Amino acid sequence: MDINISLKNTIYSVILFFREVQYPILHVIIGVHMDTKIAFGKALRRVRKTKGLKLEDFGTSRSYVGSVERGQYSPTLDKIDDIAQSLGVHPASLVIQTYLSLNKDISIENLVSLIKDEISGIDCISDITN
Repeated sequence: MDINISLKNTIYSVILFFREVQYPILHVIIGVHMDTKIAFGKALRRVRKTKGLKLEDFGTSRSYVGSVERGQYSPTLDKIDDIAQSLGVHPASLVIQTYLSLNKDISIENLVSLIKDEISGIDCISDITN
């Protein structure tokens, strides 16, 4: 009996520790990540609806696309590429829309200019041709 009570007290202490100390830290870390997933999902839904497409138009991946739109999944680059092809847009368009919605203080012109400057400062062409 005493072992069960002791075990229950230990488990209770661990739960309190994570709830009081660790959970707020994890919540902040997860919250930032969730904001990005939700913003990507909203960008995806906005493009899909603008193109006049329904989730059913994605065939067998409609459930996955719906989950991404709800911010439940964070798609890989390959999945973003596949989804963008289905939508008839460049994958960067989805990503740029995501970051525009996360940072309301930057215009599309400023963001594209920033990206252009960053890319021009990196020797991308030699990587592609070698």
